[in-house]
Formats: sequence, C-alpha cells, structure tokens
Amino acid sequence: MKAGEICMRNVVTIEGNASIAEAARKMKDYHVGSLVIVDEADGMGSPLGIITDRDIVVGAVAQDVEFPLSLKVRDVVIEDLVLAREEEEVWGIIRKMRALGIRRLPVVNERDELVGILSMDDILTLLSEEFADISRIFFNERKKEIQTRG
Repeated sequence: MKAGEICMRNVVTIEGNASIAEAARKMKDYHVGSLVIVDEADGMGSPLGIITDRDIVVGAVAQDVEFPLSLKVRDVVIEDLVLAREEEEVWGIIRKMRALGIRRLPVVNERDELVGILSMDDILTLLSEEFADISRIFFNERKKEIQTRG
C-alpha cells in the first residue's frame, strides 16, 4: 500500500512566522497534535516543517522563556524535516519512522507539494484492518468446514 492511499488529506497548516500561541489555538480548534509549516497557511505548497504540541511544551514553555507564547513557530521547530512520497510504500515508511524515532510525516507529490500527512495512527488503523481480515479468514474456514462436514 502507498502513503497516498492512507494519509490524511485534510492537513492543518501554519506559517513559520505565526506565534506559538496561534499554533496552540489552531491545534485546539482543529483537534490535532501537529501542524505542517508552509509558506502560506491556506495553500498547500511545499512543507517546511512540522510543529507538535510537544514542541510547544518542550521548546517554548519548559525553556523558562519569559513570554513563551510570543515565540514564533520557526523558533521551536527542529529543522530536519523528513518527508514521505505519495507513491512510497508504507512498509518503507514504517522502517524510516522507526529508524528516526518520528510518528508523523508530511506526504508530498512528485512536485514536492504537500498532499497529506501520514501518522503512526494511520498506519495502526491500516494494520488493525489487515489483522481483522486475517482473523476472518480463520473464522470463515472453520465455518465452512463445519458446514461441509456437519
């Protein structure tokens, strides 16, 4: 399965010049734990980074900054953005996430434009559906055997 098939297409974005307070409000309003940073918050464009609720706590609030909520998004974001390609296989993405210790990746198309976000939650949902299908195989096999043999 490909990243583009299971990623969330409705990505909540924010500009790097936005304040931490604005990022926190946006996370609250949209019930998300991360925002993809782009040049223009309403446009998808190319992703520049991700800010998470943890980035806000660890990078701003816990740093004893006098006015942590006045910081800008770009001030607390880690620069090394890792992306997933829309056509990239999920199994490779799982290995990448495990190796790098990350839980979400922006998904881009062939022009490096943001098309979605893939989180560990999306992958766990996929895997749980696959395991449910496998368990139905065993159930149906047993049911068929009982019907044919009495």
